[in-house]
Amino acid sequence: MTSESLGLSVCPHDTAKNPDRWFTFAQYLGQQLEATRIRFSPSAGFADYHRQIESADIVYANPQDTFNLCTGHGFHVVARASNLFDEVVIIANSRMSELTPNLSLRSVAGREVASVPSMLPTCLALARLRMDGVAPARLVGKDSWLAVMNAVARKEVPFGFIYKDYFDGLGRLSRKMVRVLDETNEGSVYHSFLLNPRRESQRGPVTRVLLGMHETPQGKAVLSELGMERLIASDEAILGRVTELRGLLDQVALQ
Repeated sequence: MTSESLGLSVCPHDTAKNPDRWFTFAQYLGQQLEATRIRFSPSAGFADYHRQIESADIVYANPQDTFNLCTGHGFHVVARASNLFDEVVIIANSRMSELTPNLSLRSVAGREVASVPSMLPTCLALARLRMDGVAPARLVGKDSWLAVMNAVARKEVPFGFIYKDYFDGLGRLSRKMVRVLDETNEGSVYHSFLLNPRRESQRGPVTRVLLGMHETPQGKAVLSELGMERLIASDEAILGRVTELRGLLDQVALQ
């Protein structure tokens, strides 16, 4: 008989397509945790997600939300996928391609760039540009990656930063509406599974189930549906990298 219930909340980017796979994950986790039921319902969007994550027991969060939950609410990082990392694509509109035959990252210097400032991929892109000694004139803030894509495709802004996972999920025709200048392959920031501090007694059992999923046929199949090879142990070490990247926002003007 079920004696405990744990709420699972998942980053909306990861439930936008095929949310059923996360219901399967929740079911598997509940089966492996003795006398525990996992409650999961997809968020309607980031506003809804952010309203519920502080009270959730288990959260699958992007790096920015991981930082906020750990530093502001005492959540614990328990695991992450071994093969998935947050990266960014730097794009240009077609007009820039026509005006600048040798378009490159250096073309971004002194120009406006659309992005979602509250999301860490923006900082990853700034770090990539910094490696080439390039700084944009200002960031044109947008509320979503779709809004960034539209602003660049419609030639409202010459350049844009797009979360790679979002960009890769677009249709071929949509991707062809812009030109890709570069994409990062840093492998230093990632989504994490977090546990609410009020569930400290479940930290060991939850961690053991997550880290052992790839060892069972059923668990391996569930991970495969999520695009994950296996889950590996993780901790708050990611917070330092997030802090470093966030500091880059202070060095660029925001519109």
